[in-house]
Amino acid sequence: SALSRLADSLVLHGLDAGEMRGSRTIPALQSFSVGVRALTSWNLEGAESAFASSLDADPEFMRAALWLAQVRAWHRGHVRTWLPFAERALASRPADPLEGRLAQALVLLGHHQFANACMVYDSMRIANERNFTAWYGLGQCRELDHAVLADRRSPSGWRFRSSYHRAVESYVRALELAPEFHRTFEPNAFSDLRSLLFTGGNQLLRGYGPGADSAQFLARAQISGDSLVFIPYPAKMVAAGEDNIDIGAAAAAVDRQRSIFVRLARAWSVQLPRAPGAKEAVAIAMNLGGDPRALDTLILARRLATDADLSYRLRLGAEEIVLRLEAGRSAGDGDMTTAGRLADSLLTYASSDVKGITDQLASIATVRGLCRLSASLAQRSIATSAASPVSVPAHLGAEAMGLTVEEALGCQHAGSRDGVAALSSAIKVALPQATPQQHAIAEYALLGRLAALSFPNRSPLIRKLAAENRDYLLGAEAAALSGDSAAVLVTLHRLQVVRSRGRAIDVGPDALYSEARLWLALGDSATARNWLDQVVGRAGWLSMPLRDPVNMASLMRCISLRAQLGTGAYERRLRQLALTMWSASDEDLRHERDQLRSSMRR
Repeated sequence: SALSRLADSLVLHGLDAGEMRGSRTIPALQSFSVGVRALTSWNLEGAESAFASSLDADPEFMRAALWLAQVRAWHRGHVRTWLPFAERALASRPADPLEGRLAQALVLLGHHQFANACMVYDSMRIANERNFTAWYGLGQCRELDHAVLADRRSPSGWRFRSSYHRAVESYVRALELAPEFHRTFEPNAFSDLRSLLFTGGNQLLRGYGPGADSAQFLARAQISGDSLVFIPYPAKMVAAGEDNIDIGAAAAAVDRQRSIFVRLARAWSVQLPRAPGAKEAVAIAMNLGGDPRALDTLILARRLATDADLSYRLRLGAEEIVLRLEAGRSAGDGDMTTAGRLADSLLTYASSDVKGITDQLASIATVRGLCRLSASLAQRSIATSAASPVSVPAHLGAEAMGLTVEEALGCQHAGSRDGVAALSSAIKVALPQATPQQHAIAEYALLGRLAALSFPNRSPLIRKLAAENRDYLLGAEAAALSGDSAAVLVTLHRLQVVRSRGRAIDVGPDALYSEARLWLALGDSATARNWLDQVVGRAGWLSMPLRDPVNMASLMRCISLRAQLGTGAYERRLRQLALTMWSASDEDLRHERDQLRSSMRR
């Protein structure tokens, strides 16, 4: 049966025959059985809940503790959420030797003894080449090992102790063995999986050197022969563009890693033809490659998702809006009009309490130019999250997010201006025992992004935060406000060098918008146009996280600003796109619409 095949792959022996050993408490055994069956469909949330209930019913049921630890480790939860359960399971000396090895591997993984964990996982793989748990574990122990060692043979004099190439191979093999596991990566457009595979042009692999100081290293993906390689350089060298990178090899690495994602997605689609997530993965892969058929594939995914939960259907709708906007740069008004209607339909759920979708609805509200709604939704997404962005009350983080979304979108109203000043004061009240330096850190964490997006406005805030923090963008903006064009050019030229080693589509629209504003402040509209085209004119908009309404607001602002920097057919299309999507925007965005219309008459 499917359960027995999965049990064999996962080292869950005897379950198909009804052999439920390890507890004499019937509710514990029943919940454990529910958890195992949840794994047959890779419903990790259901499995986690069931194993936790099993352990609640019988705190001594160590098989439940072991599998609760494993599920949370697969979910990439913080080590403290699963390591204690793995340690308890290992201390109980599991009767099944393979479960004993699994407990040992998890404990080693949790204690960062990655090489030893890999040895245990590899012994499990040797015993069964089709063991998903072993292959995925090999991916984790290789991926999570960030140790950097001295090596004279390396161009940088350093190398990673582990092989990320082998980590990717292990993950890919695991996902081939269990295609249903793709459901674990569905949230946020498979971004976690794409990050694991290193499909982003500007992704960096972090590493830490030996010794108490643990010097930080960074490395870019490159292709050498048939292998994915990472050569670590000190972080300061990478930031200055002084790492010795073969740009061609780096571009080849991105292309190859994206091809791996494409291959996985297409295989899932064939093996699971009725799975909407598999079709969604194919659409994302196609979009990364600039294939216009991505939209049709995503529409098919939405049709297949009729039985899925509401939050998933809403997320697919939000992704369709993004693809229609991307198509709207060159297609007829139909894509934009349809996108607007779909956005309005999704926003009817704005007042509901749909789990995990509030931030994406905030992004859609920015697309429609709804300042107050996007800010309110963004605030809710922070207020209901598990952690505050900084060590201040969550409501201050929520308020800062709402103000930042409005700033990114270009909303102008007195409440926004007063809100920033009030928030700065509230930070000091919330941290009465903090030092001036801690106050500055908190203020930067909450208002730094807002300040950068406000340039050339909010000059006092920009200057204050630039003086207190080493933020390249705020520093350049402060220099521009002081008339120091030379300092601004130094920063922008350094960015050109560093960005030439990656792909600008992986740079957030918020950064590109603010940087383009700096070029305009220097009087260089031609470079500002090219800068904005790095995001507006490129394929792969689904690679920008929908869960970040600040980025979606910044994308709309990039489109608007780029439309105002020319009078050709391309600019007319962008103007029409922005004006159509903002046709019923809030009055707070009126000045932005007016600027777009006036640019049409030039």
